Amino acid sequence: MNHIDITSQVSVLNDPAAKVSAKVAAAAALWDLIERCESALEPFKREMRNAALSQVSGDLPVSVITDGEGLTQCKVVVPAPSLKLNKGVTVEGERAALGELFNTVYEVELKLRKPDPRFLATFPPRVQSHVATVTTLVENTPRVSLKTLPGVTDVTK
Repeated sequence: MNHIDITSQVSVLNDPAAKVSAKVAAAAALWDLIERCESALEPFKREMRNAALSQVSGDLPVSVITDGEGLTQCKVVVPAPSLKLNKGVTVEGERAALGELFNTVYEVELKLRKPDPRFLATFPPRVQSHVATVTTLVENTPRVSLKTLPGVTDVTK
């Protein structure tokens, strides 16, 4: 699939009379185009990151703007370095090491180990009841992915 008529694919997607199979084909073609565009942009983005890093001195974060032809512009935001906790660090160990400064250095977040309701259903009723009062059941959005199968050139005809 070398040439994609974006306008016609979008028309198919927005046509309430179009068959779902035609919409899937149009969406898959656009999805493939997006993936190819993202892949094609990677070397350019790497080049722009490297160029920005070579221009940076002093305090971060900083933005480096490169003007293009016409009314185009590329902006690279160079972030400040950040810290990441090493594996194996525990709340208990850090509380013991830092004492009263623990709450100044760290932010402790309460997070369910497994947010699956089926996992919580395995606990005694007292625990289930308590967790039900401090949680809300969230209906997650289904994920959609598309692809064009190898060897398939046109599924709309």
